[in-house]
Amino acid sequence: MKKTLALLLAMLMLLAMLAGCAKDPAPTPDPDPTPAPSPAPGGDPTPAPTPDPTPAKPVEFVYHWMRTSEETTLNPHDSNSSNNYNVNDKVQATLYKNYPSEDGMRGVLGCDLAAEMPSNPSGDGVTWIIKIDKNAKWANGEPINARTIEYSWKMHMDPGLFYSTGSSMAALFVNGTEYQQQLSKGVTVKWEDVGIKCLDDYTLELKTLLKYTPLSMAQNFRLRSCSPVYEPIYSKCISADGTTCDYGSSIDKIAFSGMFYIEDWQKGSQIIFAKNENWNHADMVHITKLVSRVVGDESTRLELFEKGEADYVDLGTNGMAKYGEDPRVRESTSQTIHTLEVNQNSSDPVKKQLLCDPEFRTALFYAIDRNAIGKLNQVIPAPYFLSTVGAGAEDGTV
Repeated sequence: MKKTLALLLAMLMLLAMLAGCAKDPAPTPDPDPTPAPSPAPGGDPTPAPTPDPTPAKPVEFVYHWMRTSEETTLNPHDSNSSNNYNVNDKVQATLYKNYPSEDGMRGVLGCDLAAEMPSNPSGDGVTWIIKIDKNAKWANGEPINARTIEYSWKMHMDPGLFYSTGSSMAALFVNGTEYQQQLSKGVTVKWEDVGIKCLDDYTLELKTLLKYTPLSMAQNFRLRSCSPVYEPIYSKCISADGTTCDYGSSIDKIAFSGMFYIEDWQKGSQIIFAKNENWNHADMVHITKLVSRVVGDESTRLELFEKGEADYVDLGTNGMAKYGEDPRVRESTSQTIHTLEVNQNSSDPVKKQLLCDPEFRTALFYAIDRNAIGKLNQVIPAPYFLSTVGAGAEDGTV
């Protein structure tokens, strides 16, 4: 259980309210008033007001938050450690994203770069159509379309670069794993044989190995590693031998597609984010800037919060000892105990065949006694939750 101390900016709100309620000073009489012209018959006796030549500036809201460890890369294909998640998730879009529910108590899966949920016109569960939102753009204003996504996923599954996160994506598609592993297998597999095709500039056709439901299909593409990459930069970041890529290693080697873009990046120290007005859901974002600092020491984080240099702080042992009874403390509970992973890559051929069997995995999933595990861990047992990479069986179960 994690407890978070939230700072309520009451003073700023109060000042804003007072400013709105204060009376204007009485106007000074004009010592030599010029009589207003008489209106024409039938005209408006009230003269039109003179427009203000200096429109009011938009109100800026800057949010300060702290991270406990240094980020290493902004390349979404290589963002496989927790210290990179908080940064990448703010600056990169995905086809689908979890949004807050109306009551703010849970996440609801919705479209991000996609225009609608995946469709399966044939009803076979393996041939999927995904439409890309025609309003999708990079922060620089250039369009993001189906060909952007195809290039990004091709690079994610590239045999030479061989990203670890690309293996999970490759396993989704027909000939995906064969394409990614062709160098180690000593075979040749063309990209055209992989189950990812652009039907037009804004339509993807995907062919999967297993059957999915529309929801489970969409869940596969909300992962940060599925984010698009910007081809004009990415292609120049690949090494001559095609085995490494330094995309996302600096601010001039990255393009942004998400809620924010990065204005300033001081590695291991501070990142300044600015709202991306070209994100196709920008009207949902009410924060103008984010300022994030890396602060590893708990006492220092608490001190910065107390000085007003951070808008919240996660309480550790020392913080709870000091603020445990403070009414500003907010508890963040989780109903998830942990993740149970079943490794399919067993060296035993019999075990491998069994663990790869969708029906066995489904049976194992529902056979877990969550109440017993919850009792042992002295927590509330987690509800049955379907994995984001789970596959649907013919009878509709997943």
